[in-house]
Formats: sequence, structure tokens, C-alpha cells
Amino acid sequence: MRLNTKKLIKWPVLMMGYILCQSIGGNIAAFLFGPVVEFQAETGMQADWPSMILIIIAESMVLIFIAQQSRLSGFKLLAGLSLVYWSTKIFLMQIEAAFFLNIWLSEPLLSMSSIAHFTVQGAISAVLFCAVVMGLCSKWGKSEDMTFLKHKMQCVPLVKIAAVYVPLYLLAGVFLAMPLSGDAFNEAYGTMTVPVWMPLFQFGRGILWALILWILLEMTNKHYLRPIAATAMAVFGAVQLLHPNPFMLEQLRAAHLIEISASMAIFGWLAAGIYIDAITKIAVVATPSMEVEPQPTP
Repeated sequence: MRLNTKKLIKWPVLMMGYILCQSIGGNIAAFLFGPVVEFQAETGMQADWPSMILIIIAESMVLIFIAQQSRLSGFKLLAGLSLVYWSTKIFLMQIEAAFFLNIWLSEPLLSMSSIAHFTVQGAISAVLFCAVVMGLCSKWGKSEDMTFLKHKMQCVPLVKIAAVYVPLYLLAGVFLAMPLSGDAFNEAYGTMTVPVWMPLFQFGRGILWALILWILLEMTNKHYLRPIAATAMAVFGAVQLLHPNPFMLEQLRAAHLIEISASMAIFGWLAAGIYIDAITKIAVVATPSMEVEPQPTP
């Protein structure tokens, strides 16, 4: 049996690449925004290597799957892959963090400059790491099909996907996060003032989730793999909770890990169904009529 050298070195390269990309992104963000003051005195943010290894493996597996099953390659794939990765792991999570930790709490815990720091760091790291993944997947060549979006984004399915997101978000919080976290939930969020327009805010986030999912599903080559790709996307946001967090007790982190994993997996699957139904209707409308014209009788 011949030893596949490329497969043998893939995971060590991914591990080192991930750490290097994170370091480069962190150094550039620190140069632009300065250090993140809120975390300087926190021992909880020290390197946790078992969690780091699990995060790298989980994220790499999903990125490899998306890259290999994409009909795109080269810089278009890099743009789409980086956008999906960064948006689900960093951008949409930072939007919620900005409100929960800096606006809704009576005493803000995380400054907007720190949120900007993490957002920029995540963007740089995402692009670099996606480039590494694409190199290992041999996806830097040209492909025959390079249309970024085959189907235009439709307003109705986007609104449907956002409408699915809101109740899932609320129900997961009530039936998973709150019971599983116990007293830690009240200790962390007891001083929070939740506005009456919070569902509308989450609906806006649902629209953003729908746009990102639309791009992801448009990139996926085979239609039967689209629900799997959308469900796997839940990994990006959930595994970050494996890291120790000075703003979140361990019990609360574990509860949120289960909550986000379950709710986002269900959301991705349902959203994929809405997307597939929408493009099927588009295809039916675009198909010319096949009716045979009646022939004149002799």
C-alpha cells in the first residue's frame, strides 16, 4: 500500500496554517486598533490547546467540504469561502456581542474598538486560512463554471428564511440555553435590559444569515449536498464556545454551545429547503413550454 504523502501532511499544515493566520490577523488588528484592553488581565483567554485543536479540526473539515463541493475555484472561490467563513464565525456574532455586551447591559463590558479589532482580525485570518485550505484542496485552478451567482437573490425566500430564524432563536434560548445554564444565565444576563424591538433586531440578523446562506448554497455544486453544507455551517459559530471566555461562565458556555449547535443546524437545514424550493420555481418559470402545436388536417 502506497503512502499518500499529501494526506499525511495535510492536518499538520492546517494546524500550523491556522495558528499563523490567526497570529498575522491579530498583529495587524493590534497595529490598527491597539491591544484589546478588556482581555489583557484575563487569564481565561490564555491558550487552551485541546480546545484549539478541536476548533481547528472542526472548522477545517467544514471548509474542506465546502471547497471540494464548490463549483467555483480560484479567487472567486476564495471570496465566497472567506465571506461565508468570516460572516458566520465573526461578523454576525460580533453584531450580537455589540448589543449584548455594549448596549443592552447596564454596564458595558466590551468596547466598540475591541469589537472592531476582532472583526478586522477575523477578516484577515479568514482570507489567509481559506487560501491555505484551497491550496490543500487543489482549488486554485480555473474551472469551467465561474458564474458566482447563478440565481438572483429573491426577496420572498430571504424574508421566509429570516422569519424562520427568529422563532428558532427565541425557542432555543428558552428551552435550551436557559434551562441548561441554570443560575449562570441570571448571573450573566440579570442586569440586561432587553428592548421590545429585540425580535425585529433578530429579524435583521436573520436577513443577513439568509444572504450568507444564499451565497453558500449557490456555491455548492450538487443540489443534494446543499442542506448538508447549510447545516455544517453551524460549526463555525458554535465551536468558538469551546474557548474559555472571561465574559461567560463555563456552564453558560456549555449551554450556549448546545443551543447554537442545535438551533443553527436546524435553521441551516430549513433554510436550504426554502432556497431549493425557490430556485426550483425559478427554473420552472424559465423553462420554455414544450407543448406541441396542432398540425393542420389535410
